[in-house]
Amino acid sequence: MCGESLVDSVIQQDKFIDIIRSYNKENDIIHLNIWSQLAENFQNKVEYPFILSGNKLDEESTLKVLYESNNLF
Repeated sequence: MCGESLVDSVIQQDKFIDIIRSYNKENDIIHLNIWSQLAENFQNKVEYPFILSGNKLDEESTLKVLYESNNLF
């Protein structure tokens, strides 16, 4: 994905996320969704690009889940 456009990168990321999802690797999916949401934010696809909330990830609910599971990376 290095050197690709953000649009192409997000398409590739979606493919990887689908593969990882099939293995039920929730922690890995969260990591991938963070980067995928960041790429969408860079494309100005969200109202507030400085917040990781959009189609791929909701920062507030994701942090809540991570805090409750004591899994803060």
